[in-house]
Amino acid sequence: ELQATVKLALGMRVLVTRNIDTQEDITNGARGTVVDIVLNADEPFHNDTYSSITHLQHPPSFILVELDYKR
Repeated sequence: ELQATVKLALGMRVLVTRNIDTQEDITNGARGTVVDIVLNADEPFHNDTYSSITHLQHPPSFILVELDYKR
């Protein structure tokens, strides 16, 4: 079950908690760094220059993570 709110940031360290793709080493315990957050196309434009925090109305389309271990 996913949390209703997730704090996420570029450069944040993350940990894989399930085996996603064992042939590609995206496995439980793999560690990596968030390198991009691609917003949902329905997400309204945010232009708040005074805050580094954005509260999204929709989940991101996807989150790119660079894993520490690469084949």
